[in-house]
Amino acid sequence: MCSCISSKGLKRIALSYPGNLGFVEMMQFQDDATPEQKELMDHLLNYEEWEQAWTLLQEVTHTNLQD
Repeated sequence: MCSCISSKGLKRIALSYPGNLGFVEMMQFQDDATPEQKELMDHLLNYEEWEQAWTLLQEVTHTNLQD
């Protein structure tokens, strides 16, 4: 899926695919998460538990993401 937003000649393209959580959000997660939350995220991603990882990401970053 590709989402394009045009504003005054600028174009932003965002790609999504199964398991894609978003680079910026994951960087924020790494900054904000406790060591235990980071370990849990690693586990969830390794076992492809996308929905639980998505929920954890939103809880830690206080971000309401939409897929």
